[in-house]
Amino acid sequence: MHRLRRILNSIRLAGFPLGLGLTSALVGGTLNRVMIVELGLPASLVGLLFSLPLLISPVRVWLGYQSDAHPLWGLRREPYIVIGAFLAAIAVMIATLAAFNLQALRLRMIVSVALAFIVYGMGKNLASNTFEALLADKFEGDQRPRAVTLFKVAMFVGIIGGAIALGRLLDPFSPAALTTIVLAVMSAVFILSALGSLGQEPRNQVLKTASEKSRALSFVQTIKTVILPDPQVRIFFIVVMLTVLGTLAQDVLLEPYGALALGMSVGQTARLTAIWGSGTMLAMAITGIWLVKRFLWKHYAGRIADWHIRLPRLDFGGHPGKSRHLHGAGLRSGHQHGPVIGGFADGRD
Repeated sequence: MHRLRRILNSIRLAGFPLGLGLTSALVGGTLNRVMIVELGLPASLVGLLFSLPLLISPVRVWLGYQSDAHPLWGLRREPYIVIGAFLAAIAVMIATLAAFNLQALRLRMIVSVALAFIVYGMGKNLASNTFEALLADKFEGDQRPRAVTLFKVAMFVGIIGGAIALGRLLDPFSPAALTTIVLAVMSAVFILSALGSLGQEPRNQVLKTASEKSRALSFVQTIKTVILPDPQVRIFFIVVMLTVLGTLAQDVLLEPYGALALGMSVGQTARLTAIWGSGTMLAMAITGIWLVKRFLWKHYAGRIADWHIRLPRLDFGGHPGKSRHLHGAGLRSGHQHGPVIGGFADGRD
């Protein structure tokens, strides 16, 4: 009975990464393309707006400290996940509604949308950062990398399923349809996040003691005494930063390129994200099941990350009217992205 309850809790916990995947498919792919192509906004402005959640990502360090040191209602993880998911959902709804009024390029509307993207970044960082901490609290030993891999797979199931659904629902495209879909999807994401995380946090004296220990040092003291002196932490930060840059440099261009260069509809370009996600999952499986397990898995993660960064990312190809070439580019992009996820998930000291 206990084993069945644990399995059901793990399935329920997968609701958060599933919702995160749905959000990625909607915001990073479809909304990005619609703002550039259908709304005719300058690509530089859209690029700036979509970079804001990434530019504030270093705040994750402070958010992690807050979660560790300052529990809410006696809990360190669940409240922060729910609050973060709520902020992200509301911000995406507001950003979408405000984006339709951006065509006049009025400063007030630009600032409003920019603030919405910043709140979205704060909420997403808060929720995802705390969720990763929850996994560390909940799973130990060999269970931890397995849990990370399982929930990464759940996230990509959300990306692929969300992209396929968006492709069907937005073909043909209309602003009213997009608004309805955004409201429905982000409401579903919040519900999945709340239902998936509530009741999952361990309640024991060890974690309570850890929270008291975290409070003993201020945030600045923690940075100076725990993070900065550790060279491995600094190197890992640089690797992750370059990996994210290498991944997103192509991903944010994939759907707008398909629309502007190949004349693909919103539904067709949304499906590109599903192809990219499928390539990533396939590469994750090969990396995690075969390469990492069979050949030097203890030291493989760093090498895989290095290969991923070195590989050329801007791999677009095709001619007007031949979108199948872009399908191949999206699949190859996923193949390049997958090994680093599998490597990070399985790389153990």
